[in-house]
Amino acid sequence: NSILLQLILVSAYLVDGAAFATESLAGNIYGKKIGNYLKNFFI
Repeated sequence: NSILLQLILVSAYLVDGAAFATESLAGNIYGKKIGNYLKNFFI
């Protein structure tokens, strides 16, 4: 049970890190007004 809990916590940190990175990149692109790149980034 302890190992399973550790795996869940590590996966939660990985997903949170990916979300934070995506949010930061999208915010920078939106702030620089590069709309075409933002569309290509998400598609």
